[in-house]
Amino acid sequence: MEFSSNLASGEQVNGKIEWGKWSTGESTNFVYGWDIIVSDDQNKEVYKYSGTATQHNFSFTTTHSGLYTIKIVKRDSFARHGSMAIEPTDWVQD
Repeated sequence: MEFSSNLASGEQVNGKIEWGKWSTGESTNFVYGWDIIVSDDQNKEVYKYSGTATQHNFSFTTTHSGLYTIKIVKRDSFARHGSMAIEPTDWVQD
């Protein structure tokens, strides 16, 4: 899953990703984990998280104006609902 936004230099981005229960109804941590990877328009990684928690807060400050991309990679095979709250709010899913 990928999201992108055009951001100004020095802009602060704050977000939170939460994962719901498995499709079986159980609520537990991930077995194989998941990642958040944020890249700028030069494909330079500006933030990365890898873990198994069911929620994670993140933040970063842009170093220059341009298109930034958030990529969320879930390696766990169980189906579960995920949600992201983010400021600024003008991110679009690619």
